[in-house]
Amino acid sequence: MRKQKDMKILKDKGFLSISILLILLLILGNYFISYRVVINKNKRLQSIFNTKDKRALHHNLKVFSFDEIYKIDRKISLKEYKNPVEFLVKTTNESKLWLEKSNTISKNGYVIYRIFFNEELIYKLEKGSNLDFFKFIKKIVENKGITKDFIVEVIKYYQVEKFNSVVIFKGIIQLKYERNNQDILFPDREVLKEIVTKIETK
Repeated sequence: MRKQKDMKILKDKGFLSISILLILLLILGNYFISYRVVINKNKRLQSIFNTKDKRALHHNLKVFSFDEIYKIDRKISLKEYKNPVEFLVKTTNESKLWLEKSNTISKNGYVIYRIFFNEELIYKLEKGSNLDFFKFIKKIVENKGITKDFIVEVIKYYQVEKFNSVVIFKGIIQLKYERNNQDILFPDREVLKEIVTKIETK
């Protein structure tokens, strides 16, 4: 009877070992696939601009977008950033893009492209612009009695000179301040709603 119990325990342990091994293989497999995706970015850029098939172009852009999303996720996992918004907008002085001048670039290469307030465009990036976002947005946030809902679009360019084109990443962020919130530093809602990738040819 005891031998049977021992055999059962050994079988259970063996089953657990195999299960753990399979899980580890799956995790490592996904990691190395993701790693290959990231290190082959330059090759895929060439692939994006060489292809004439719209479906292939769409696929390549999706994979290229995955690179950026994977990078964001990895940096958050390493606790370098708290969330995706911070990855996009955190500046070298540990502030955020909408608390700086309009020509400020974030640590990860993003700049504010457009700002909408309650669906109305109130700012668009222009060459030579040096608007003080902190004062500009603070004045709006200090209004009492209304909900302050901002959409902030941030962009980053990858220049591909060989093809005279650029790949553009756009992050769309919602900042929301409820009626009685007048503190620009602490929005009630701060969330990344979408990341969009597109190509522009000069």
